Amino acid sequence: MKKNLKIPFLLIALSLIVILLNSCGGILGITIGQAEILFVQWLVDDYGEPTDPAIALFLGEGQVGDVIGSFSPGTPIEQQNSREFSPLNEAAYVFYLDEMPGAFYDHPGVIVLISKSGVLLEAQETDGWPTKNQERFPVIDSPTSEMFFNAIFWQNNDIIRAVQAPFAATIIARLNRYGAVVVNGLTDEQNLYTEGSNAHDNMVKAMEAVMDSGVGGTYDLVRSVDYPSNTPTDFANAVAELVGAPNYVSNLTLYFIAHGSIDYMNIGGIGYSDSTLKTLIQSYPNVNFSIIVETCHGGSWKDYFQTQALGNVDIVITSTSAAKGAYPDWDNSAGMTDYNAADDQWVEWTSDFILQIQYYTSGDHWAEVTAFSTAHGVNTKVGLYYMCFQRVKGLTPPTSSLVLTERPGIAIQDPQVYAPGGPY
Repeated sequence: MKKNLKIPFLLIALSLIVILLNSCGGILGITIGQAEILFVQWLVDDYGEPTDPAIALFLGEGQVGDVIGSFSPGTPIEQQNSREFSPLNEAAYVFYLDEMPGAFYDHPGVIVLISKSGVLLEAQETDGWPTKNQERFPVIDSPTSEMFFNAIFWQNNDIIRAVQAPFAATIIARLNRYGAVVVNGLTDEQNLYTEGSNAHDNMVKAMEAVMDSGVGGTYDLVRSVDYPSNTPTDFANAVAELVGAPNYVSNLTLYFIAHGSIDYMNIGGIGYSDSTLKTLIQSYPNVNFSIIVETCHGGSWKDYFQTQALGNVDIVITSTSAAKGAYPDWDNSAGMTDYNAADDQWVEWTSDFILQIQYYTSGDHWAEVTAFSTAHGVNTKVGLYYMCFQRVKGLTPPTSSLVLTERPGIAIQDPQVYAPGGPY
């Protein structure tokens, strides 16, 4: 929850602290370490320590004339103007309180500027990532990187960086002439590009393995929509190609990974809404769709399609709820360890879901999918996805969840599912 910022009171408090910190009783200019102490003092005494997981990062320095601001890719275009402060009239240290650490934007945080003379210049709440002269600070490019973790000087839940190893899921083709469009909505100018791109690539491989390629491999029934050709038009063209001649795919899976907000995601730097996707789906009434969304606030898409009740939407799965964020791979947090820390990678929920596809397409477990699908009158695609979702959640969610950020004590992510015939 956002708090009221009490800057006038804080200015007095900071000035007094700086006098004590500097030798000779005068303000001689403070070090980064001293500025970090002032930041924590502001956080504890004035802003109020967050109760949900949060981290504080030192982003870098600003010089006279630099403009510090923020940009939110998960906000609808008409609201997407950068928020900028006035140009700096003195050099300053730039800090960021991230209140949903590393999540796909939009998510809350505070940009804090402390001058090198020890004065709080700004403490501005934002839902976007911090910028200097309209360029994102490199520190936040990749929240699984060593640079990101080295920049953390305060945290309340002990996030530990995940170790990324080569992804080696073995998935057996089981879905007979179904197709998929896998969309990486991120651009190389957006943070989490590394994590999102690797998760996208792994999902493409999974879908290529699980979908039948046609007689003698004649048909390629999976399309990758990736930067730099990843606009909404590129996505729509990929769908049209699969459902048209010569492919005639009649059961199509749509997977998206992107920065997002309520009922909205950013694809290739362009806004895309759930109502726009609804229009596309309605234009193909003879095609059945499965929708998988990996974004912050992705549950708003599940909620939307649940209320629309389209007859050709078989299932909607989202990595989190409308109110919560989606996160890169975490292995440890709040004294807990991810149950499958050694196996999942890059993006917490997507990697868990792919691993469950591997589990259920194996020779030992595919019969469970066919039995489930027959019992509930759904095709094996819907049966597979639904069972994979439930296996990620575990038998006693959220305690059993393979998504570390869903478990009690963290509870900042909440995967969702809507199937017209479920819950099963």
